[in-house]
Amino acid sequence: MACFGQKDIQQVTLVRRMVRELDWSIDVIVVPTVREPDGLALSSRNVYLGPDDRREAVGLSEALGTARSCWLDGVRHPGGIEAAMRERLGRRPAIAVDYIAIVDDGRFEPVVEVNERTIAAVAGRVGPTRLIDNISLGERVAALVERWAGEIRVSDAERARWLRAAWLHDAMRDAPLDELTEWAPEASGPKAIRHGPAAANRAAAAGESDAEVLLAVRYHSVGHADFGPAGRALYCADYLDPGRKLHTEPLAALAARYPADPGRVLFAVAQQRVAYLIQSGWTIPEPTYHFWNRLTLAAGSLPS
Repeated sequence: MACFGQKDIQQVTLVRRMVRELDWSIDVIVVPTVREPDGLALSSRNVYLGPDDRREAVGLSEALGTARSCWLDGVRHPGGIEAAMRERLGRRPAIAVDYIAIVDDGRFEPVVEVNERTIAAVAGRVGPTRLIDNISLGERVAALVERWAGEIRVSDAERARWLRAAWLHDAMRDAPLDELTEWAPEASGPKAIRHGPAAANRAAAAGESDAEVLLAVRYHSVGHADFGPAGRALYCADYLDPGRKLHTEPLAALAARYPADPGRVLFAVAQQRVAYLIQSGWTIPEPTYHFWNRLTLAAGSLPS
């Protein structure tokens, strides 16, 4: 296993190609970018930023936030996203932009149409220091929980916990069944609800030790009675993901309500998810029974 940071995605692209072409049995893991509370990506180069330059440097992550907002608003032409990023960077005149790139995450080449696998990348100089940053526009669930964390004003530590759970939860979504079985032999049921346990086990093997994060990842599709704030947020965000093909205005309204009324939104999401399990003819997992019973008891104590 080899771990690389998302911030250095160009290196990741080259390493993945080398591993594939040389047929090496190495699992390349992309570790999420670690950020300061204001959004600036951590980098050894940040120590060269003076106080004024440090305040301006956050403009790089602000531009990436604008790119993600464009994606969530339905913008699919790369030129539109690039223009919006340039406009945002224009508000930070101290940043000398080196490049803005809207590229695919497999080859790091420009895209004709933006999709969930598109990377928005930016580089620029702030004073004498050159900085780089990027995000995957397809991190829709992460964007949603990050917005909720900001609106609810959770602590920096709790925000980091929510984001780690969001980044990790779909790590095995597209894995074949035999790989899911290898990582989570204890899991059963349809593939759609087996990737959570596999992702949790893989994250633990890679060093994630936060019990709440691992619980959130493991049960993000089915729910768990012992969910903490991170688990409840991820369970809802995974269902209310604005990039889902079946996303509707009522679901968008629920997502908008979450920061102000998380208890009722959680109950509404659980109702719909349980109904879907029943309609699909799947056996309802035992954790879902306990989760639903806990929610129905809590619903009686919600203020009217």
